[in-house]
Amino acid sequence: MEHPVFANLPSAQQDALDKLMFLLGPEGVSHLASQGPETINDRLESFSRYANALLKHFQETMSAATAAAAKKA
Repeated sequence: MEHPVFANLPSAQQDALDKLMFLLGPEGVSHLASQGPETINDRLESFSRYANALLKHFQETMSAATAAAAKKA
């Protein structure tokens, strides 16, 4: 689904938008598009920070689990 409001996003925000499109579905994306450029940027930045924090947490958890398994071996 292409909305003109999303046409000139930087690549990092385009990546976040692609992920959000999958999560929100067509109605959610239409709602996001109706909120204006400043709100869209804020929401995409927030989503990117959340996704990065979640990934960091997962990586730290996996590193700790791997270290614990290595100590037992």
